[in-house]
Amino acid sequence: MCSSSCGDVRNISYPFRLKGDPARCGHPELELSCENNKTILELSNSARYYVKRISHDKCTISVADVNLANGSCGLPYKSFSLYPYFFRHINDYILKSYAHYVNCSSNIVDQAYTKVPCLSNNQSNVYVYVGHVGYGVTNARISDLPDSCVFISKIATSDTME
Repeated sequence: MCSSSCGDVRNISYPFRLKGDPARCGHPELELSCENNKTILELSNSARYYVKRISHDKCTISVADVNLANGSCGLPYKSFSLYPYFFRHINDYILKSYAHYVNCSSNIVDQAYTKVPCLSNNQSNVYVYVGHVGYGVTNARISDLPDSCVFISKIATSDTME
């Protein structure tokens, strides 16, 4: 079995591989690069993420959008998700969270939605709502959007921010 490391990210192994590792070590769409001792995941849509941690036991990867991590305020790339079939052992009972971004022409008066000030202006208000989806669990408030709002993107996330 192949295993590599970059900076604080250890045990980079299937389904991931580090650039320069043999092709058999990981899925080609999950090839990571090492830049200035930081592990980078670059997706086919040119989205770039710092890899913070990979947990093969929990089938999770913790990432941070490179632009946001560097202090830029921009929308995350549309609907980013790594599909669970990349992992060898799948836990159907894992509760997943998604950050839903919406753009509204008027203010939302609902505590579940958090305004993103750096993305909002006089004509539009960008909000984020974190919803949960898991085995037997659905929290689909996003489907109840007011008429003044449109869906922008959905990003897989965790309940805790680091």
